[in-house]
Amino acid sequence: MTDQQQIILKMVTGAWETQASRVTKLLNTLLDEKLLSETAPSRNSGLYLVGHLAAVSDALFPLM
Repeated sequence: MTDQQQIILKMVTGAWETQASRVTKLLNTLLDEKLLSETAPSRNSGLYLVGHLAAVSDALFPLM
């Protein structure tokens, strides 16, 4: 791996960690009732969306 690739990988993982910590901080402030309610009328719940966010986040590891 070249130095440039290592720098890019470090930047990407750093940005991912920053965003993951922000989401974690947000989720820690929300009550369960809020996550279980619909995000908009006749739309999915926040919990459903968090599940998809976790799945996409986990799928990034093989790409790196």
